[in-house]
Amino acid sequence: MDEVRLFAVAGDPVLGSRESRMLRRAFDAAGMNALCVPLAMRDARETVELVRELDIRGTVITAPFAEEIVPFLDRLDGKARMTGAVNAVVNTGGRLIGFNTDPTPCANNPRRATERKTADAALADSRRLLVGSALIFHLFTGQKAPLEEMERALHGEDSAAPDRICVVGFMAAGKSTVGPAVAARLSMPHVDVDARIEERTGRTIREIFRESGEEVFRRQERNEIKDILGRGRCVVAAGGGAVLDSVNVSRMKASSLVVWLFAGLKETLLRIGTDPSRPLATGKESIEHTFRHRIPVYARASHLLVKTDGASVDEVAERIVYESDSAFRG
Repeated sequence: MDEVRLFAVAGDPVLGSRESRMLRRAFDAAGMNALCVPLAMRDARETVELVRELDIRGTVITAPFAEEIVPFLDRLDGKARMTGAVNAVVNTGGRLIGFNTDPTPCANNPRRATERKTADAALADSRRLLVGSALIFHLFTGQKAPLEEMERALHGEDSAAPDRICVVGFMAAGKSTVGPAVAARLSMPHVDVDARIEERTGRTIREIFRESGEEVFRRQERNEIKDILGRGRCVVAAGGGAVLDSVNVSRMKASSLVVWLFAGLKETLLRIGTDPSRPLATGKESIEHTFRHRIPVYARASHLLVKTDGASVDEVAERIVYESDSAFRG
């Protein structure tokens, strides 16, 4: 299979962005092995750092960061220089180039944007978003945009608010600490999948791996996730490898908001240290290999990425709740 190409939409908030919905539909329609991940970012600097670390090929930049990101880029195209605003960043071998594909440049510049109030203007704004996104698709892929499919995605119904939030991510990303903090803010029960398995079996996860093998553990994990998701409202902290099972991913995405907690490799290695409780922490090279291999797996499994390095548990939890509220409660 071809290498998965990773694309993103960065914003604050970003979860309900129509751009990510259109790009995902366009990639599918074009038969591309590509993913589009909404990035819940705090600022432009954090966005650029993440784009470099994850090697994101192309990123849509939404209005909050359109001007702020300019100083962090390596080069701008003519239109971006003229408007002082960027709505797309292309990563070319580590060099980040900013573009402005907006059919009406002033609409992408917050200082020059004017308020639109009439129904006709709203329709025109929707058309502008569609055309701008189609141009971004061509910029990212070199292919003609499937406009009809993108328009269906643009005008499709928004998803209903999910009853559950599942946090996923690599080991030491913060799942077991962020999960309870999110649950407390939403007055929802918190369930840790690994803790449930340990309670049921009377063995640690590392002991299960050592004595019974990973296959046995993954089977127990799948059963636990199925049971948890069949119950009421809750926040679920899934194990780092839960997303390796496509059945788990399908169940989580169908019933929950799935949040990918991401910490960079350097921070991850510091957090793991020599922790003997982690079954797959078997040396720096092995961890780094697994970390890189898992990036597209988490991207495919999640609805939203939130960075955890450089932020407190409370800040990460508040960011998740903020994104959920913005997308589902207006």
